[in-house]
Amino acid sequence: MDDKVEQSSSGISASDSKGLAVQSEHMFDIVRHGNGKTPGASLEVHFQGSAVEDHSMDVRVLAPALLALSDALDRYRDFVDPMMELDVKICDVKEGSFAVFLQLLGSAVSLMQAFGADDLTKLASGLLDVLKIIGARFRESGDVKPLHHEVVKQTRTKVELKIGPTSLKVSRQTYQASCDGHLINSLGAASQPSTLAGYDDVRFIQPRSGRVEVMGKRESQACTDLVMDDERLPDRVEHTRLQIDTIQMNSRKWKFYDGKDHFWCEITDEGFLTRWDRGEIPFTRGDTLDVTLHTELYMRDGRLCIGKRRIVEIFNDEAEFEQPTLGID
Repeated sequence: MDDKVEQSSSGISASDSKGLAVQSEHMFDIVRHGNGKTPGASLEVHFQGSAVEDHSMDVRVLAPALLALSDALDRYRDFVDPMMELDVKICDVKEGSFAVFLQLLGSAVSLMQAFGADDLTKLASGLLDVLKIIGARFRESGDVKPLHHEVVKQTRTKVELKIGPTSLKVSRQTYQASCDGHLINSLGAASQPSTLAGYDDVRFIQPRSGRVEVMGKRESQACTDLVMDDERLPDRVEHTRLQIDTIQMNSRKWKFYDGKDHFWCEITDEGFLTRWDRGEIPFTRGDTLDVTLHTELYMRDGRLCIGKRRIVEIFNDEAEFEQPTLGID
C-alpha cells in the first residue's frame, strides 16, 4: 500500500488572489508576498490511465471526485479537531495529477488555541491512515465495513488494529472516522474515476513524507456502495439554556456546557452572528444563552446515538453578567 513518490520538476507556479505562491517542486514552500506566512499542508491526488495520457480527462468525472475529497477532509476534520477552520484549494496541476493545497483560515480560530502547518500535516496524514485501514479491510474480507475482531487493544488515545497481515496503531479519532459511513462513501466518490474506462487506480499522496495510499476500482466501488446500519431518527428540538465554554473567533462553532456534557455546536442564528461580528454583544466564557437547540439522533446497533448539534435561535442577545454557573470555573 505504501510506496515512494518521485519529485516533480515541472517548476509550475500558481498564485491566488491573496498572494500565495506554491512551487510544484517544493509543495510545502508556502509563501505570502509581503509580511508573514500562511500555514498550510499539501495532499496530492493522482489520476492515471489512458484518458490522462491522451489528454481526454472529463471535467464531469474529475470535478465530483475533487468535491468528494473536500467533503472527506471536512468529515475527517470533524472527528479529529472540530475547532479547525479548513479550506481546500487546487494550487497546482501537473501532468496526470492534481495537487490539493489545504489552507487554514486564520492562525488562531480559538481564544485558547492556535494552529499551524503541523496540524494540517497531521490532518492529511490521518486521512491516509483511514485509507490504509479501509484498504486492509477490503483485502482481508472483500468489504470496507469494520471487522468484528480488528481491534486488538485500546487506550484512552490510541487504537491498535490487526487486519490480516496489516498491523496499525492510530488515534481513537482516526479509528472512529474509519468506521463512519459518510466518510467512507466520500472516499469512494473521491476515487470514483478508477471505476471508469480510461482510468487506473487513484493515488493519494502526502508529498512531505512521500507516503502513498492507493484506491482501486473494486475498493472504490465498495466504499461507494457501503450502507451502514444507522437508522436516522427525527431531530430532537428543545428550548434550553447553555453555558459558553469556548468561543471561536471567525467561526460558527462554539463549545457549550449543558450542566452534564461539554460539546461543540454550530450556531445558525444569522442575526446573532451578525451582531457578534460587529462587536455589538459582549458575550464571554461562562455566560449563558437561552437557545433553540436541534440535535441529530440515530440508532446504531440498537443504541441511541447523538450526531451534530445546531443552535438555530438565540433569545437573549444581551450578555447577562454575574449569572449562576452551570459548572465552568
